[in-house]
Amino acid sequence: MTMHSTTCTAVFLSWFLAICTIVQGGTNSVLLGAAAATTDNPDNSGSHNHNNNATQRYSCPTALTTTAENDHFDDYWATYETMNERNLQDLQGFRNRGYDWRRASYTKMKRDTAPFKRAYFGNVVQSGDHIYESASGQGLNLLMTVENLYEQDGVANLTLHGNDYLEQSVAVAHRLYDQEAQPWFDVGHVCPGDSTNLRHVPDNTFDLAYTGFIDPIMDPLNLLGEHATMELTESLIAHLCQSQDELHQELAQLAQERQEDWHAKWVSELLRIVKPGKFVVVEDLGWPACTEITDWAGLDPDWWPRAIEKYKWPVDPKSIAIVKYAWYVDRYNVRLQKLPDDNDNANDILDAEQLNRESAQLYDQYKQEWKKENGRAEDEEEWDEDEEEWDEDDEEEEDEDGSKGEL
Repeated sequence: MTMHSTTCTAVFLSWFLAICTIVQGGTNSVLLGAAAATTDNPDNSGSHNHNNNATQRYSCPTALTTTAENDHFDDYWATYETMNERNLQDLQGFRNRGYDWRRASYTKMKRDTAPFKRAYFGNVVQSGDHIYESASGQGLNLLMTVENLYEQDGVANLTLHGNDYLEQSVAVAHRLYDQEAQPWFDVGHVCPGDSTNLRHVPDNTFDLAYTGFIDPIMDPLNLLGEHATMELTESLIAHLCQSQDELHQELAQLAQERQEDWHAKWVSELLRIVKPGKFVVVEDLGWPACTEITDWAGLDPDWWPRAIEKYKWPVDPKSIAIVKYAWYVDRYNVRLQKLPDDNDNANDILDAEQLNRESAQLYDQYKQEWKKENGRAEDEEEWDEDEEEWDEDDEEEEDEDGSKGEL
């Protein structure tokens, strides 16, 4: 999300500065929400098969009984709810319309994300594995991942698991997986759940755990209260970042630290549920708000080694792989390895540093193949910074009969 440079109204600024005075006077206005609590229900994971004893140790919760920290603003969820309604009405056409909130279709995103998926998922996942996506939404990213790995590299019999905070999104995901069922992948538990508190999922369960996007906290210092919207949040963050006032700079730093703690909760849960020696991937990360690459919530790539120490993650900093501009100019992806157990067989442990070198080489190779397949010169830039996505015609190709089909 690109931060707008709009100016807050005089009324809003007066109100905001009054709040700042309270903060300066010693009142901490940061409000921490409760992590979502859940109750268990073995029948809420859909009608799919479950093949792995480890993943049968848990069941889906019936419902979310409390709110997560970023669930205070109807404005933020409106886009997701619109997408859910659209897919519930016409799921058959999902491949050729906008993927999530993007202009690009599912078919285009599948093609454009393939180089990263193959290079950074493909060499740490093997046939028969169980993979988990936190905040899996309508299930599109998981489906896209397994389709790329199977169609491009023959990785088969993966079992998909995930969660999403919106129960309607989980319902869409189950319908999608029933519609797109194939003999080369299976679906395990896809549950309603808070990605910062996956207490229904046992430790050390999955061969890969990832998230396609971490929803940031809107208004992280609760300065806007009930008036918070995405537009006002962007305006507020822009004002704090651009201000020379010392208090405003301190507030901007506090807001960034709040976002970092929020992101860390997601990653901590992913590290908890992935098996020792296996990998966690976080896709589609933005840079911090007060940077040249503007976004109203994100993480500096240099934050990850510091986070390992701060949050006591079981991760070797040498295992961190940062992939900038994987499919957006203002975004990056990260992969890291959970430390193996002491009793793990040394021959079974994947060498993260070697894998990172191999992944980087594969990624370069697959990008070049992508360029050739899509009519690009080898030295042509992948990115159109004005469009902030792959510089390619968004229109789907037409089949011989004139209908639009998969590219």
